[in-house]
Amino acid sequence: MYQKTRPKPSSQSRHRVESIDVTAYHPLLRSFIPDSESQLDSFRKEVHAYRPTATIWEIRHNKEQAAVMQKKRRMHQWSIQQTQEKEVQKRADSKKG
Repeated sequence: MYQKTRPKPSSQSRHRVESIDVTAYHPLLRSFIPDSESQLDSFRKEVHAYRPTATIWEIRHNKEQAAVMQKKRRMHQWSIQQTQEKEVQKRADSKKG
């Protein structure tokens, strides 16, 4: 019954939960994890964070679609870079605090 009557979480609460890194090991348990396990974990994180620079339209051999996507990328590059820098800063701030 409580599930149906409780208030919905605020948007700030949802954003805070999304910023929490649930894949990290607890600091007290790190000493018990073998180095190979931590290296494997860092590799998994790198693979998960990989974002290709080309879209599906650029990979295919249709020159018109590739030209459109390249033009769009040039137009929006500044905005994309700003957003990526903000995300990196948020992650760095959340790790500090």
